[in-house]
Amino acid sequence: MNYLAHAFLSGDNTKVQLGGLLGDFQKGPLPQLPLTDTSRHSAFLQQPDIHFGIEHHRAIDAYSDSLESFRECAALFDKRFRRVAPIVVDICFDHYLAKQWSQHHMQTLSEFANGLYLTMARCPDAPSGFVRFRERSRSADLFNLYQDTETIAVALERVAQRFSRPHLMDGAYDNWLSRYEDMEAGFERCFAEIKHFAGNRLADEGYPTSNWRL
Repeated sequence: MNYLAHAFLSGDNTKVQLGGLLGDFQKGPLPQLPLTDTSRHSAFLQQPDIHFGIEHHRAIDAYSDSLESFRECAALFDKRFRRVAPIVVDICFDHYLAKQWSQHHMQTLSEFANGLYLTMARCPDAPSGFVRFRERSRSADLFNLYQDTETIAVALERVAQRFSRPHLMDGAYDNWLSRYEDMEAGFERCFAEIKHFAGNRLADEGYPTSNWRL
């Protein structure tokens, strides 16, 4: 899952949402709470809701990778994209979620996105990568722009720049567009499973999902 999906799948609690977004920037094992030595860990890791949000992010990633419906989406790409297809699927899923947003959430996408930008601004002791993402996403209104396929092209280019062999991503965007409808159908199957999984985890910990459309 990518940024918008992780924020959505974190439910209504804004600190859990923040943890859901931080999951892509906080690497390594998480310390157990309560912390015995707070000086060794970032301030955001000391907040139980944010801490759970990062754990929740990782659990969702592991679950989605295990799904046959996710693997079927990755298999829609030509064989030359075998290594990068799961990454591309994650990013494309944010497009489909944004496109179908009103089917999943009570708030408009603009309302949800504006709330996320405010939440991200309140992150204590934020990692440098998160700060760059926060500023870029807010200035470009990234979460709203996921509705446009061109935003996915830009996102894939950014990801390719981080690869030691960026050419592996060449043509992936066009390949996705050629299978657009098939991928959308795959998204609907896969996201329904992930949404159910995430909702159960949140409910078990007492976190609300009252804004979700079920």
